[in-house]
Parts: sequence; C-alpha cells; structure tokens
Amino acid sequence: MTTPSLDRPPAGSRSYPYDCWYLAARSDHIDQTLTALRITGRAVVLTRGSDGAVAALADRGAHRPYPLSLGRRVGDRIVSGLDGWTYTLDGQCVHVPSQTLIPVDARVRTYPVIDDGVFVWIWTGDPRLAERRRPPALDWLHDSAWTGAGGELTVAANHVFLLEMFADVTHVPFVAPAVAPPVLSSGPTPPLEVEITETSVSFVRRYPSATLPDWHSAAAGLPAGAPCPHREFGTLASPAVWTDDWEVQDGGTRYRLRFVQAVTPIDERTSLLTWRVSRDFNLADPAVTDTLTEEFAGYYPRVAAACEVMQRTVDRDGPGIDVDVSADVAALHVRRILRNLVREETGRAAPRRLRERPTPVH
Repeated sequence: MTTPSLDRPPAGSRSYPYDCWYLAARSDHIDQTLTALRITGRAVVLTRGSDGAVAALADRGAHRPYPLSLGRRVGDRIVSGLDGWTYTLDGQCVHVPSQTLIPVDARVRTYPVIDDGVFVWIWTGDPRLAERRRPPALDWLHDSAWTGAGGELTVAANHVFLLEMFADVTHVPFVAPAVAPPVLSSGPTPPLEVEITETSVSFVRRYPSATLPDWHSAAAGLPAGAPCPHREFGTLASPAVWTDDWEVQDGGTRYRLRFVQAVTPIDERTSLLTWRVSRDFNLADPAVTDTLTEEFAGYYPRVAAACEVMQRTVDRDGPGIDVDVSADVAALHVRRILRNLVREETGRAAPRRLRERPTPVH
C-alpha cells in the first residue's frame, strides 16, 4: 500500500483539530507572571490568579497588535506594555488611560483551561464543546504508588510525525537501539496486535521470555541478560497524547513503567513534546530515577531529530509517496483519526467509522 508522505492537507488548511485538550505546560511552571505560548497557531498568554486558578488569554491586546505577555501583572489584572489598557483575567478591558468610557467590545478572547496539578491543559476550539470532553485520564500521575520524571522539547516538525513515531515502535531499534529489547534487533520479533476504534488506536506486543535492555533490568534490579516475560502496550489516549505501558513479570513480582508523550502543535511545522516516565517499583531509590531520566532524556531528542529530518525533507521535496507495510497500521490510523477530526470541524466530511477488532501484525 502507498500513501502520500504525511498525507498533507491542502495548502491553507491544517493538520490538527482545535477541539482538543492540549498540554500547555507543567502546572508548577505557571505562576503569577505572564507566560507566552503558541498553540495550534494561536498566541496565548498563561498566568495564575491570586485564587490559584490558571487563566489563558489571547496574547494580543484589543487596541493594537501588541502582546499582553509583554505587559505586567497588577493584582489580578494585566496592564498592556504598549498603551496601558488594563484587562481582567477573564479578558475584559476595565481601564483605558485616555478616556473614562470603555468600548463595549474592548475585550480579548479567553480559552478554557484545566489545571490537574501536574499539567495545564488548554482548549483552543469551540468553548461550548470543552465541557463535554476531558483531558485523557493519566491517573497514575496523581497516585502515590507511582513516581517519575520527565521533560519537554520543542520539535521543528509537524505533530503527526511525532504521534506516528510513537504509534510505530518498529523505529526504536534503529533510532535508539539501547532503548529497545534486544529481541527486536536479533529476532524473531514478537507479533504486534493492533486494535482500532473510531477515535483511538492501541497495540500490544507480548514477549513470552526475552532479555530486557540493560537500562530496564538495572532499573528493576533484575540480573542483566536474564530472560523474563514482559508486555508492551501503547494507545492513543487522545488526539494529542500517546501513552505506553511496559510490564515485566519476574516470578510473583510485577514491574511496571508508564510513559506519557503529549504532542502539542505549535503550528504546522513546530510541536511541543512533553514526556514523562513513571514507575511503580523502587520508588524511594533516586538512582533508579536517574537511570530512567538519563535513558529517556537521550531517547526523545533522537525521536525529535528523526522527525525534524522528515519535516525538512517534505518541505524541500514535497510530500511524495510512501510505501506502507502491515506494521504501519497503527500509525496510519492515527493519521486518519486526526484527519477526520479536522474534517468534522470544518464540515468537509463526517468522521469515518473504523473497524473495531484486533488486527494482528507480523
């Protein structure tokens, strides 16, 4: 099967839905200063009110095209650094220095936000739809039985490239060989089972008895090179988040790792990748945290670099035609889901219902 590379939308259209909860920032990174971001092509300023709630406003004053993020906070108000126009955190202008009368339309757009204590999520689409949906449930991030670490990267590539990389695990032995279980390089490779629904994609790969990569056995405190059963599960938790779950069984003890990869489109050629790796074992051992952080702080930049190369190639040569194989099924359905969501928003087509049965991949 062949498909256009990235399956790029027509010129002037977009590849990302607006009606989605996107990860904007870590919760502890947002305070009462003004934080400028760009999400889905829209300039946004985030700030935290005196009541602790996060506010998100369009980063452009109502009077002139000057960013609010270049102004200053005075209590729970933002004062423009250009003209002194003053706004409440819900976007309403309440002071114009040159006159007492406030124009009735002197306000800036605000965006729905959810601060879950770990991440701040933003909705850049129709605000009426935001209450009907929630960010993906990442319950283990709030569970004391788990601990973890992570980081953020700005990637000069379209968000679809990143999501496809996480859905297509066949790249790992080549992009970052040390991360992958050795059997993926030496074979025979365990089969990949893919399950598709209308709005999500999941895969599972079971290793009946296989050697763990060195970093994994070291983190779990297991003997290096000793084979043990383990399982890898990945899913598109939302149009902006891919999660993975690696479970190792050693006798009666289970060791679990969970990964969050949140991909936020900045624009059509730039993305924010926020990653976190969590574990439910050796919680109090800082050396394990260091091992995992070092390993994946090296892995994700390699993924980002590969995506940036593909983006530059498409920008230079055009989309071209890609030859797909059965192992690409999860990545292709991620692409289709995103495309259908955008089409639904723009009214070009209704979402297409996908098969809801497991698809074995060899």
